[in-house]
Order: sequence, then C-alpha cells, then structure tokens
Amino acid sequence: RCFPFEVEHSDGLRLGATLNFLHDEGFVCKQRTVTGTVGVNPLVSLLPKLRDADLLVLDLRSVSNLTGADYLRFSLLCGAALYDAMKHLAVNGKASIDELRRLCPESASDGQPEKSTERKG
Repeated sequence: RCFPFEVEHSDGLRLGATLNFLHDEGFVCKQRTVTGTVGVNPLVSLLPKLRDADLLVLDLRSVSNLTGADYLRFSLLCGAALYDAMKHLAVNGKASIDELRRLCPESASDGQPEKSTERKG
C-alpha cells in the first residue's frame, strides 16, 4: 500500500507527510488499541533525524540490491519526543509497544510536533 503524502513535505524524489496528515487519511492505528510488537522489515532502512528541538524526521528507505531501484523513499515528520523510541526501533529492528511507550516522555502521547512543520525556502 502506498503512503499518502503532502506536497509541502515532498521534493519530487522523496515523499513526506506529517503524522497528523497520515492519521487524518486513516493510515495510522489508534494508539490506545495497539498492543504487541512493532517490527521493521530488514529491507527497510529507518533513520531518525532531529531537525530541531520540536521536530523529528523519520526517513524510511528501501533499495533493491539487484537493480539499485528505490522501492521506498519517505519522510515522516513527527514530534521530537519520539526520537528515543524511533532510535531504539531503528537499532533493534523490533520492539514491544510497551517498550516504545516507556522511551517516550508523557508529552509525546500524540507524536505530533510542538510547532509548525512547514518547509521554509
């Protein structure tokens, strides 16, 4: 299934969207109903990058080893409070939901950035 994306967070080569947008598009599970373990496919690179004190950019990428073609190139913009949890997931490849919640401060309950995520320039 293709990720819905926002034009203002996409540059032609890499698509992107905020967590709010994906939620509004029905692309995000309700957080209170999620239990169990989250895993990242080993063919997908997950790279969390702090843009500033409020914004985390989570880059998702998958490239064919055979052809070099991109299968996935997407940036998810969310609150910086999710950084430790996403770094843990990137390093370990999987984690329980409870484990990820423990790594997030209470203020990260919705995963949204504190301020505007509009691109400048």
